[in-house]
Amino acid sequence: MLKRLEVENFKGFREKLVFDLLHGDYRFNPDVVSGTFVKNALVYGKNGSGKTCLGLAMFDIISHLTDVEQMDPKYLYAYRNLDAEKSDLVKFRYVFDFDGVEVDYSYGKDAAKNLAYEKLLL
Repeated sequence: MLKRLEVENFKGFREKLVFDLLHGDYRFNPDVVSGTFVKNALVYGKNGSGKTCLGLAMFDIISHLTDVEQMDPKYLYAYRNLDAEKSDLVKFRYVFDFDGVEVDYSYGKDAAKNLAYEKLLL
């Protein structure tokens, strides 16, 4: 289960965005949590606020690690934030919990299909 996502220099996210799914106080609706994590979430906001970019960041790992059909090329346009320096990498960090085992996977890219580094911590 995804526990936390961090993304930086990706599309609309120049600064680091942290999407943390550790649950807070959800007594009003306990069905949205599983153990200590949010299992159902709703992301909403104004047009252009980053909802689609967040979804694309969440799924970048799939196109990066698998041979599942790649993203539609229109979503790869402006992969790196337009305000980022050319030397700035697009950085992703995914923290998962698999039955109590934390898996921390991060990587950086200088283009949509060009991996610059990766790190896996168990």
